[in-house]
Amino acid sequence: MQQTKGFTLAEDLAAIVKRIENRYRFTNVEERAIISFESSPAVQGVENLEDIYLAIVRKKVLKLCYKTFRSATPCIWHIHPYLLKEYAHRWYLFGYAQEKENPGVFALDRMEEIKVSRLAYRENTFIHSEDYFRDVIGVTVFPNQTLEEIELVFSPKINPYILTKPLHHSQEVLHHCDDGSLHVRCTLMINPEFISLLLSYGSDVQVLKPKCLADEIKKIAIALLEHYK
Repeated sequence: MQQTKGFTLAEDLAAIVKRIENRYRFTNVEERAIISFESSPAVQGVENLEDIYLAIVRKKVLKLCYKTFRSATPCIWHIHPYLLKEYAHRWYLFGYAQEKENPGVFALDRMEEIKVSRLAYRENTFIHSEDYFRDVIGVTVFPNQTLEEIELVFSPKINPYILTKPLHHSQEVLHHCDDGSLHVRCTLMINPEFISLLLSYGSDVQVLKPKCLADEIKKIAIALLEHYK
């Protein structure tokens, strides 16, 4: 409750938390913490959370001045908002982009200005908002992308972590190898977030299939090695 940011509701929650602390005489977390939650670093865009949330509830079209990290100048988008999603301490908006005539994902920290448009709101008849992210890790969904059957082998050292915290809901164990390693399969769409996740395991994971993913990991590994020669 104390970590709620971007909503005026947070002020009310803060008061409730204080009353609970006083009522039950909780130890001040600055003196001796008993539970330590992962805290979100300060990021741009959270100040617009409530406005976007209300636009979704009230079915209002948003006019965004949006600037990607790859663009020197911002663009104007008219977005029919459907869902707010958090990933890796950043907030994203899933909605229908009027100019593209397609649904898409927009990062809140790249929104330079937000206004309510007078355009008629378009209901989400394309896909259930949460299902849009069902077959990916993270928030990047490429147009017309297909599912891939991905086979991975994890070292004995990392094996227990993969069993207790699967990479994806589609993960299935194919084989417990004699040397203690783990052979698993996931069915999902390959995107930058998934590649980053695999790279985070370093040499404790090997991509068996598909070849295109194994080649991409190999190319990144070679480029990384060049930095340290």
